[in-house]
Amino acid sequence: MSTKTTRILVAEDQDSLRQMVMVALQLDGHQVDTAENGQVALERLSHHHYDLLLTDWRMPQLDGRSLILETRQVEGGADLPVVVLSCLEGPDEDRPETLKIDRWLRKPCRISEIQQAVKDVLRREH
Repeated sequence: MSTKTTRILVAEDQDSLRQMVMVALQLDGHQVDTAENGQVALERLSHHHYDLLLTDWRMPQLDGRSLILETRQVEGGADLPVVVLSCLEGPDEDRPETLKIDRWLRKPCRISEIQQAVKDVLRREH
């Protein structure tokens, strides 16, 4: 049985939430990189392979919507699973289908909800 470690990028501008999510996902056995804004996340995505992107929707320098759109243009990013964290109810009505968001979680949410969403999305992908 393969024990491939999944690599997740967490893009979140709130330091405390970013750190809590990172630790929780590491405890679940994932390798986790973090980015404090969308621009840093995009740079990481262009240099490394990830199995999932977990991103805030509203961030400085590059928001979640723009980050996802840009990610879809990066090599290997077209089919990257995405989980979004946001204070909003759901994605904007004008959201293009090319975003392909796998799960939308509304803040505040429990860390266990984030862990379960990641587990569900990764299970579907493999």
